[in-house]
Amino acid sequence: MSTTLYLLTPTVIGDAIRMVEPGAIGLMGANIGKRKILAGAIRIDSRPELDRDFWYKLDLEAETDPRFMAIGRGKAALSLREQMSTGLIVTQYPHLLLPEDPKYPGGVYKAKIAVGCSAWDSWFDEMVAWWLVEAIIARTKMTFNTRVVPAAGDFINDCLSAG
Repeated sequence: MSTTLYLLTPTVIGDAIRMVEPGAIGLMGANIGKRKILAGAIRIDSRPELDRDFWYKLDLEAETDPRFMAIGRGKAALSLREQMSTGLIVTQYPHLLLPEDPKYPGGVYKAKIAVGCSAWDSWFDEMVAWWLVEAIIARTKMTFNTRVVPAAGDFINDCLSAG
């Protein structure tokens, strides 16, 4: 087991995906964006066992197109490689693109976490990708607060008494 990022687990990633789903589905229901599905891929730097692909669908019977998942994976890989959003890459740093890279916004990177989303609308794809990164971080903080801090003692009072 890796000694870094040990609080980031498959459960945390799955919880984050479920946390963001109602917001994404709600926007699809409001007819924002081109489609009623969204493909996504999560990649964690140096932790391939945590890689996840997922679909958000307004209509559970909606057909999924594997091309969108491939683009979502490509956006996540590009963001992971360059450690920035694909929106920033395509608008400010197109010289970083390789021929096989997706040329659309929708991939983001923060703190070793990359998420790529595709199928909806490029800028909404990127918005949901940011939501997912922040949900992963927030869910990990919940784990930290319940697992690490109580084991270390009374964190708040220890900090106050030290100052």
